[in-house]
Amino acid sequence: MKRIFGFMIFFALAFLSDLSYAAFVNSYSVNNWNKATEGLGGDIAFGPTDIATGSVNWIKITSSNDDGKKAPNLNTNQSFTIIAAASGLVTFDWLFSTSDSRGAQKDPFYWVLNGVQTELTSNGHNKNQSGPQSFAVNVGDTFGFILSSFDSKKGSSSLTISNFSAPIYIAPAAVPVPATFWLIGTPLLGLLSRKRKTVKA
Repeated sequence: MKRIFGFMIFFALAFLSDLSYAAFVNSYSVNNWNKATEGLGGDIAFGPTDIATGSVNWIKITSSNDDGKKAPNLNTNQSFTIIAAASGLVTFDWLFSTSDSRGAQKDPFYWVLNGVQTELTSNGHNKNQSGPQSFAVNVGDTFGFILSSFDSKKGSSSLTISNFSAPIYIAPAAVPVPATFWLIGTPLLGLLSRKRKTVKA
């Protein structure tokens, strides 16, 4: 009997809890991200806030460009990272643009998960690149975006992230336990009672 009631409680909580997805709002509000900029001109800016959702529409990361004024071949990173609030899929659209004649060769863009970087830009001379992207995260993982510059020369690059979505958990609805028992447990208890009567017979 105790096992039956234990199962009923577990099933009710699992049924009532829900996995959802959020943009740059709530757990993923831009104020909760770790923003790190380096070098002359390196920057992370935010787009306008959507009145309906409270989320910013996009983030824009700009690489450094000092043309060797501070140091020759200055290697810098602009990073924007956060801890995953739940397990699920992170999705976003990205748009890369540069004034560097070498394209993304010296200014690559990565998504990062727990310190492991995955490059999205190609190293050709294409100055404008874009695409959709998704990857899986587990709750507690650190993920985000990095725009690098290997030499901070010949023009800066910019990276815009839009249509961002990441997993969050919605708290279970407050349903009285007795009501949950009657809703889910009655059929189980009926089956248990019927089984006992059959054994006695």
